[in-house]
Amino acid sequence: LKALSYLGELVLVRQVETGLQRSVPTFGDVFRESRGSYLDFALTLLPWDALKVILIYIPAIVIVLWDRWDPDYNLWALYILVILGWFVMLVLALFLAGVTAMLAARSSLLEEENPYQAWLGGWALFSGNISRCFIYFLQALAADIVFLVIAFPTAALVPWLLDLVAEPIGLAPFRWLIYLVGYTLLIAGLLALQTLTQCYKSSLWTVVYVELAGDSRVREAD
Repeated sequence: LKALSYLGELVLVRQVETGLQRSVPTFGDVFRESRGSYLDFALTLLPWDALKVILIYIPAIVIVLWDRWDPDYNLWALYILVILGWFVMLVLALFLAGVTAMLAARSSLLEEENPYQAWLGGWALFSGNISRCFIYFLQALAADIVFLVIAFPTAALVPWLLDLVAEPIGLAPFRWLIYLVGYTLLIAGLLALQTLTQCYKSSLWTVVYVELAGDSRVREAD
């Protein structure tokens, strides 16, 4: 699945970058032109995705270890500080490493660079435009927040509505059909919304990269 997501993002990055200059190419055209860059593109994003997994699972490890060390949570204040420290570390990683990774991936594809060169280029763009990158980072974060604000209430409300509609029906097959249709629509809707959110964020970082790289070239020319 991750390999397919890399392929989808590669195509979207190229479509957005090309669409800023002329008409947007089709998926097939972009794939044929850019498939040679897929490996470098995927290897550029892979370290960041691995780091995200590690960061996400740190709280689970902390909880397990804490249950063995302090099962009664007598040191609850220290526990809260540890969790807050993890949260701060996560936010810093999302900003520092996450933004650099987004810029590096686009540098890898659009400049045809290997992962090492792409990360150097991404870091140069990020470190030279920290304040602007922070503003774009907040925009991307806002998209994730909007998704969560819509997804969580919807995921809680739809099962309640399905129970409300299905329970009075006496025939079990009809109840099952209502649940099947309802949950299928819920999953499809959430997946569509998540895909839309990811496409927005990917397009945002592509536009940001083109803007920052263009400004960098202008400064170098001067």
